[in-house]
Amino acid sequence: MWHPDPSSTAVLDLRGITPRPERVISALDLVLTPGLETLAVDWGDSFPWTVEPRIASPHAFPDEMVVQVAARCASAGVDLLSVWRGVLPGAYSGLSGYSHLERCARAERDLDRWQNALSKLLSDLIDDVMALAPTIRGLIVVESPLRVGTAVVRRILGHLITDRGMEAHSAGPEDGSAGVPGAGDLFGESAGPGDSMEARIGTEPDERFTEIARRAAAWVTESWSSVGLFHAEICRMSGGAIPEQRLVDLRRAVAGEIRRGRDLMREMETLFSGRSADGAVSARFQPVFNALGEQYSMLRGRAGSLRQSR
Repeated sequence: MWHPDPSSTAVLDLRGITPRPERVISALDLVLTPGLETLAVDWGDSFPWTVEPRIASPHAFPDEMVVQVAARCASAGVDLLSVWRGVLPGAYSGLSGYSHLERCARAERDLDRWQNALSKLLSDLIDDVMALAPTIRGLIVVESPLRVGTAVVRRILGHLITDRGMEAHSAGPEDGSAGVPGAGDLFGESAGPGDSMEARIGTEPDERFTEIARRAAAWVTESWSSVGLFHAEICRMSGGAIPEQRLVDLRRAVAGEIRRGRDLMREMETLFSGRSADGAVSARFQPVFNALGEQYSMLRGRAGSLRQSR
């Protein structure tokens, strides 16, 4: 059985943010350096799944981008792996039928009754990946003590993957990412500005901190999604395909996300007041604001130029 060499393996971690596809490709070019043999891509919740039409996400990466990632890896002679976390992709967990399958797998109950359905769904999802990345070498199933039921999924995936001539590997929650640049490092952004705020600042666990950390992580994802939509519509506008008002609405949406983020930062600074070093929260958020502001200014300028040329 083939095993990737950790010393020549990198992880492209795309969780928590939705950057523009061209930025993913730029990051990929940085990662595909001489001596790299294996690249594991963690698509987060942005893989363009097609198994369930109701789950078509406006924030999913374009099919063409996934195809391009696979093609560039193949051209560079780098083995491509896809990271699989938990039982099902996050988008599927929110629908009742799929969430029931997930609960059965997590609790390891009624498996005799539901295993065929779970196996069929996982098989279809693997086919989704292989349709866009036919040269993929295998999957890395990441286990976590907080995600019970992963052993069931790993067992099923193992059979499905080997049947397709691919490799299946498992990893602990920290494996496959320690010491390897993630998306936040490559894009100069934080994948979740509140995810380790308590540990960073040295406060005791508190429900208020947990809640604001959740809101902060959601804000980063939503703000970059707004930027991505703005960019996509500008590209469409180049061909005269959309009304100008749509572009105005998207520009306002991005500006609103920036304002919302600043309000959130002030709220967080107030919450942490007296408990942390001055500027700790700002230091955590500022790279995100800088990147958002840069993208907003660039996109707004492009939109203005297009309007004048129409």
